Amino acid sequence: MIILYTIILLISAALPLSAAVRCRTGVYSGLAEDGAVSFRGIRYALPPLEKRRFAPPEPVPASDASFEAVRFGDASPQPAPTPNRQSEDCLWLNVCADMSPGRKDRPVMAFIHGGAYISDSSAMDIYDLRPLAKAFGDVVFVSVEYRLGLLGFGDFRNVEGGGCCSPGLLDIACALEWIRDNIEAFGGDPGRVTLFGQSAGAGCISLLPLLPQARGLFRRMILQSGSPSLVTTPEAAQKTAAAFMDKTGCRSLKDLQRLPGEAFAAFAACAPVTESPLLPRSLTEIYQKAASPLYGGIDILAGTNRDEMDYFTLLLGRDRAEEAQAAAHRRRLALLPEGAKEKAQKLFSPENGLSPYEACCRFAGAALFHAPCLALCRARRAFRTYAYSFEVPSGKPGIGACHAAELSYVFGNFRYGYAGKNAAPGVSRLMQQLWTGFAKTGVPEAENLLWPPFGNSGCALVFAPEGAYARENAFGKYEALEELAYIPVHAAGLF
Repeated sequence: MIILYTIILLISAALPLSAAVRCRTGVYSGLAEDGAVSFRGIRYALPPLEKRRFAPPEPVPASDASFEAVRFGDASPQPAPTPNRQSEDCLWLNVCADMSPGRKDRPVMAFIHGGAYISDSSAMDIYDLRPLAKAFGDVVFVSVEYRLGLLGFGDFRNVEGGGCCSPGLLDIACALEWIRDNIEAFGGDPGRVTLFGQSAGAGCISLLPLLPQARGLFRRMILQSGSPSLVTTPEAAQKTAAAFMDKTGCRSLKDLQRLPGEAFAAFAACAPVTESPLLPRSLTEIYQKAASPLYGGIDILAGTNRDEMDYFTLLLGRDRAEEAQAAAHRRRLALLPEGAKEKAQKLFSPENGLSPYEACCRFAGAALFHAPCLALCRARRAFRTYAYSFEVPSGKPGIGACHAAELSYVFGNFRYGYAGKNAAPGVSRLMQQLWTGFAKTGVPEAENLLWPPFGNSGCALVFAPEGAYARENAFGKYEALEELAYIPVHAAGLF
């Protein structure tokens, strides 16, 4: 990882610096390249170190200092390597845009990466903002780092000295405050901010309308394979926290604050916590609020990938994935009422031409992704809501339109991700037009394509290898599993 980071620094040093941009928090020079300027590693909050660990983020103060914004800031400590360094000093963001003279009042699209709340970084190649910025000069693009794992989604409220619960959500709200106060200097309109994210990133975004700290800071959200259901309960979160304290010998918040940041890297099983100062006590209440005026002013575009769980076969290997899914499958079935259980077993049955493992995976994808997407879109159907189903298979043998497969298409980065030989550049261009069109007006528009809202017909746009088309009642077959949308995924062990 050190060698890779050194290569990145050398390449960055060879690129020309842009003209300086002066905003509230400083004067920034970025990297100019082929019509787009990248400003990397802009600090939006003070380092969350020592006494700031497990505390809400503190915005950076106004400054006249000058910065060369040419290197990505550090990623949050995590189990796997990242292209950038990892440290607890991870509250950074990146801006990428066409900085030609006269570019102003442009919509802003801010990306929140996924990674199961424990991994990933905006510095990863798949999230490169430059292809989007070069193709769509009328939009300003942003990506955000935030605290992960126990540092960002732990619940240490019950330890001596207390601690903030799920500060990672507040990090994103703080980044939005920075965008509100500074993005105009980069040609962006702080009144037209769209958040887009995938998996855990989409889960975070879907919860932000519930936070007073984030209200009024964005107008639209795009949720790619993520929903409010990707949460946990205080009981489960505090059990994880207690296990960590036992392992490290900590007895108080002060003890936790003395640990090195890397001590938190390998501890998993984290998610935003319900029944906390930030979130309501249940998912039922969260989905009810999604149908209320609280969410009403926010336009939503949400969708899933047809073969979500194929990703975990790719990640774990068939044998490990099969064992893990069999255990989770039993837990999912046990949570369903009898009538729904029978319908689900019939829908995802080997009798429908699926192997037992395929049936299990299809059931899992429906329970974890499709049914929650259906629940959210139904709650929002009286408002401006659009749904999609991504059905372009990956280029990996035996792997369909899996979790994260759409990322290459949204970012236009086919060198990375899972598209491989099945890459469909035309679909990528269409998705980019629709995503940016939605950010501009709240309506996903592209030439010669009408995307009907979800509405009462349950319509979704299907992205297939040959293009896109509308399908009514697109998620209707998942109604039998809608009960699972109201059960916190991480607390119930549904993964």
